[in-house]
Amino acid sequence: MAENSLQPEYEPNHQDGQFALVTGEDQVSMDHEPYVPEEPPVISTIPSGAPMETIMAALVNAINRQGDLIREQNQ
Repeated sequence: MAENSLQPEYEPNHQDGQFALVTGEDQVSMDHEPYVPEEPPVISTIPSGAPMETIMAALVNAINRQGDLIREQNQ
């Protein structure tokens, strides 16, 4: 099997092999909140052969719920 001989695009240039984070005094620290996964929303099942009105209503409700969740997260 052939080895990959490509060099990394960004190589650390200091002795410990770790990348350095350099920020100037005028830059703002970006302390982000850790990601906490949420339970997936309850998805109602639509029976096979349901009328188009039922399918469209379920789709609209799902879109509205998703929009509400996004607005809630952005507050």
